[in-house]
Amino acid sequence: MTKPLVNIPRNNTASKVSLELRQIHALRCWQEKLQAVESVFARLVFVSRLRDASGRYVDSYLSRVYSPKTCHQIVSDVHLQIFRHWLQISAKAKLSDLRRYHVTTCAQGLATDRTWSQLCRELIPSGISITELTFFSETVNKLRSIVVGPPNEHATVTHSLGQNPVFDT
Repeated sequence: MTKPLVNIPRNNTASKVSLELRQIHALRCWQEKLQAVESVFARLVFVSRLRDASGRYVDSYLSRVYSPKTCHQIVSDVHLQIFRHWLQISAKAKLSDLRRYHVTTCAQGLATDRTWSQLCRELIPSGISITELTFFSETVNKLRSIVVGPPNEHATVTHSLGQNPVFDT
């Protein structure tokens, strides 16, 4: 008797294989839809808005085939990845990207100072360094002032060492 080429465990049923295939397909579709968004900043906004008030990430599409814990981990990882990608692109690319977001999403400008501050606060994922936070805070304020003019003097993104960013409005 010959040994099979693939050793399939006896407890691996067709339904488990089917679930794994659905998970792979769902993740690929989700990633493709995310990549179809041209602006990196818009992707960052989208993913950050999947975080609920408790800090857990919830996506209705991924939740159909993944547990809440796995869904949270997938989206959390992607959020951090997109955030760091946006930080790493050149200043010129960031400006172009923010302009693209502004044109396609913000018909009335990049919102009010208060709304802008809230948006920026939501964009920050957990697990970033103080250096990343500082760079993000400084960069988004500078770019916003280039795209839509200087913000109200009391509505800038600031931070304190060892604390979450503070957005004064």
